[in-house]
Amino acid sequence: MNDLPNIAPIHEVLIRTLKEDPDLQVKSLIATQLAQRNSFPLTQKLIELSKSPHPEVREIVATSLEGHIEVFDSMLDWFEVEKDSVTIEKLFLSLASTLQNVSDEINLNKTVKRLGILIEKRHQLNKALELLGYCNVPISEQLFMNLLHKYRFNDKIRASILRGISHFAWKSHTLPDKLLTHIVSIVGTSFESPELREIGLDALGKIGNKEVIDVLELIIETDRHPVLRRKAIEIIGKQGLVELSPLLIERLRYDGVSDVRRAAAITLGKTASFEALPVLAETLETDPSFIVREASAEALGLLRSQQALVSLLKGLEDHDSYVRATSAWSIEQLQPNHELIQRICGAARSIGQELRIRRGMVALLGRMTSNPKVAKCLLIIFNEDQALRELVIEVLENFVSVLRVENDFLENHLPFILETLATSESFSLRAAICSFLGHLQESSTYPFLIDRLLYDEDAFVQRQAAWAISNLRPTDHKSNISVMLQDKNHQNLVPLFLEILTEWADFSDLPLALSYLESDLDVEWRQRAVEFIIAIIDSTDLSFDYDLSHSIIKKLILVLQEDETNTVRAAAAHALSHFYNIEFDPIITPALLQAIKTERIYSVRELAAEALGFRGGLSAVPELIHLIQHELEKDPSIRYFSSLALLNIEAQVAKKLMKGKLEV
Repeated sequence: MNDLPNIAPIHEVLIRTLKEDPDLQVKSLIATQLAQRNSFPLTQKLIELSKSPHPEVREIVATSLEGHIEVFDSMLDWFEVEKDSVTIEKLFLSLASTLQNVSDEINLNKTVKRLGILIEKRHQLNKALELLGYCNVPISEQLFMNLLHKYRFNDKIRASILRGISHFAWKSHTLPDKLLTHIVSIVGTSFESPELREIGLDALGKIGNKEVIDVLELIIETDRHPVLRRKAIEIIGKQGLVELSPLLIERLRYDGVSDVRRAAAITLGKTASFEALPVLAETLETDPSFIVREASAEALGLLRSQQALVSLLKGLEDHDSYVRATSAWSIEQLQPNHELIQRICGAARSIGQELRIRRGMVALLGRMTSNPKVAKCLLIIFNEDQALRELVIEVLENFVSVLRVENDFLENHLPFILETLATSESFSLRAAICSFLGHLQESSTYPFLIDRLLYDEDAFVQRQAAWAISNLRPTDHKSNISVMLQDKNHQNLVPLFLEILTEWADFSDLPLALSYLESDLDVEWRQRAVEFIIAIIDSTDLSFDYDLSHSIIKKLILVLQEDETNTVRAAAAHALSHFYNIEFDPIITPALLQAIKTERIYSVRELAAEALGFRGGLSAVPELIHLIQHELEKDPSIRYFSSLALLNIEAQVAKKLMKGKLEV
């Protein structure tokens, strides 16, 4: 724990940079990262900066600490005096978020009084009224009543008042009697504007009350505004008012506006109104509007009744793609019992059925992943129907755990899949089979996969075959891959061979990996070689001896400094982060610092900064502190990446300190 002071100077210089650096990206990086530390001392320092006289500092800090109770008052101070509309909007969202999430910790009475003053002065009136709604205390109730009376002839301000009351209802799940009566009267009065009544309905939708039910019934049955009828129906769904199902069924059948019928259908599903099954089935087949048919299909799925299957199967034949897709989803929601599986399998295997319907059935079967009967059905379809093979093999990936224990799969079905891999003219089907075999991880498939890797005419199939081979057991095939890697007849496949060996990496592969780092070799070979070296380091519990590690590091530094391709340089920077021993600091740290200062590619500089952090490179701190001082370093990009490196080092050291593992 004696190394704790090493972090303090980092914090000090980062806070100073946040205050003083002229570059907004540097400021934003530091504020965001420090806010994520959840450290009380750091949070306090950021809170102090939230009162900064410089607007850009206040905005960055407020954004980084959004939702923190500690900055609420300073943000409210700022909100009271700010003139810029964009900044006001950001502050409003942050204040609203804080009031929603941590209002129990805020002095709400004090906040209400401050908002009341703003409202009285009509300064940022509409937003202040909405914020008031999140302060659900008795003083807010009286203030809202006074405001409703004061602005009774101003619909624009009344709308903001009602939005505030809606927030009040959301926070408290109820409304005081006077407020409730007033809003019910607004919503139920036909001469009030539809916009105002809709906002009032939003408020009523947050609570459950007999008066609310009465006004909902009135609007749904008699109101001439479809937006209000739809809104009232949606509230029934949110509150689960099953007793109003007959009214919804009537709207679904007879309302002249499709948007209202759609809302009625969805709500019937949400309220589990099983008496609506016949009318939902009817509208799925006959309603002229596709949005109503789609909603009816969704409602049938929400009800999860086997009685809906016949109608949903017909929905799969609808001429609208959304209706078909929703019908398929709804069938998926039904319990996959024997009868359902049989019917879906029958529809998938029916040659007389339209292809898109059969494809939909296969996709549905593919989601029933724990059922052996489904896997067998899919295998039969693969054998029978050439048009569906690619889709079937794709969904069969979900069944590999079932297929591995099926007694007849390897003997009766796998041979035909492998034969299809060897003979199919479809490259996408061959690629899909390779992917399936990679998930299956059956060693006996190796000869077929290596044949595709070596001789398939399509590069994507070759890549999929390589991936599948890498999932097999290396002890059975590693020597064979290593031999082919050296074969000059297969030079175009070197990256794929290296990719396979990377998955199987161990210490013995190190000389081979290093041999592919030479600058005159293909760029993809060099990048794969660096990834290979990282895998070797990560795969062994044995520490390399100093001399060997030193030689590898020097090679990687050379790549970082001189390779002409930025992706290879970036990979080398990342590889250096895997050498944690502080003995290597004198050679690794300067190389990474140099990359931060001189590298022209963003990704390389970022990985160099990350590498310093992963290594916990305290030896780099003095130089980094020097580099983030804007009066000494004029290039903002150097200051940015140096700040990132400091933040990474600080986070890594703090993590070790928390675990008590830092060497003293």
